[in-house]
Amino acid sequence: LRIATLSPDAPQSNSLLIDLAKLFSIEIRKIESAAEGTAPGVTPDPMAAKLREAQALVLEQVASRKELSVPQLIFLGDALVLLNKNDKAREVYQRLLDNIDADESAKQSAGAATTGLRARLVGLLRAEGKLEEANKQVDALIKAHPTALGPLMEKGNILEALAQRDPKRNEECVGHWTALRVKLGRSKSRPPEYYEAL
Repeated sequence: LRIATLSPDAPQSNSLLIDLAKLFSIEIRKIESAAEGTAPGVTPDPMAAKLREAQALVLEQVASRKELSVPQLIFLGDALVLLNKNDKAREVYQRLLDNIDADESAKQSAGAATTGLRARLVGLLRAEGKLEEANKQVDALIKAHPTALGPLMEKGNILEALAQRDPKRNEECVGHWTALRVKLGRSKSRPPEYYEAL
């Protein structure tokens, strides 16, 4: 993994490192898929853990680099979330959103992904137990994008977590999921989110 520490912060070397991290993800999925068919209690393949460690090293080196495209930053943030490196992922998502807000060409290339990125940031707040802050942010996101599915799903997850803390919020939680299920049930082909809401 010396390439990660020795290579310059340049588009070509950064692209190579992101591709390497993607290859790690593919191999990890292959190993874990093969392990799914094994009997319970069988020791997991240690190669997946080693690949995950190597991938984490590469991603942490790349995370501080500046010469990264919007799709590369999205992959980087998502991969860090899968590795439970939420602080780093939040930094990457926030940097990405700041770049998108400041650059018209980045806004065009990110498109609808911006709403999804903001929903991911809210999801990280929820995972960290900052539920009231997450709820406030997701409400602002829904107000700005009332038809975007990501924030509506995230709102349901936040309300569930709040209801687990305070059962008085169960009705609000059930009401949200019910309204979302009805809304999604009207579409001709029901998306997977319909069944999750159900």
